[in-house]
Amino acid sequence: MAGALLFALAAFVAITSVTSLLGYSEPKPTFLGIASAGLATDAIWHVKWADSVAALAVLPLIGWEGREAMRGRTCGCC
Repeated sequence: MAGALLFALAAFVAITSVTSLLGYSEPKPTFLGIASAGLATDAIWHVKWADSVAALAVLPLIGWEGREAMRGRTCGCC
């Protein structure tokens, strides 16, 4: 179940990042977003594509963890 949810999350991240890069939506800064990704760059220096690129950079990690969860492993370290 966790693996399927991680793959769904990866799909959501990919879709929202691509639509943002294409100009259909604009990322909105939040404290959590600023603490975790490229929203800090967007909020400080007004680089609109930074959040989308940061989200796309995290996709391989989400996919890896989803694959490991589908195999029954609880984390990618074991």
